[in-house]
Amino acid sequence: MKNIIFIASLIVISTTISAQCYIQYTYDTSGNRIKREYLGGCGRPALTDDHASLADTLRPEEAFIRTELVRLDIESEISVYPNPTDGYLSVRLSSPDPHWIYRLSTVSGQIIRQDNIVQDEFLIAMDNLPGAMYIFAILDPAGVVIYRTKIIKP
Repeated sequence: MKNIIFIASLIVISTTISAQCYIQYTYDTSGNRIKREYLGGCGRPALTDDHASLADTLRPEEAFIRTELVRLDIESEISVYPNPTDGYLSVRLSSPDPHWIYRLSTVSGQIIRQDNIVQDEFLIAMDNLPGAMYIFAILDPAGVVIYRTKIIKP
């Protein structure tokens, strides 16, 4: 009887160990998680930054999440300042896509301003808006948010 219990516990332990996912997270200097990388386990091979192999190694819902994580690299190409601001919000993009749009909205989701991005640097007038926290976002043609930040208007 003891042998059967011992063998059953070994099977349970080995199954539990092999079912674990090994994930490595990357953080920016502010402590925000910016990247998740599967290192193996969970019945799938380890992933690298080779985006061509993503469709072969991920289930569809994981590929969507992975694509969103890759889009976070764009943050290094966008500057939004000053924050907080009393007057104009300055936006500078190093390589804008002509199909992107920007959106300024309240934290409750009400859209204040939305327009196409036609230049690599532009201003948004905020002097006539009441003091509050706003969300500035850049969206791709499909409406997917590729950049988002909070703006404070004192």
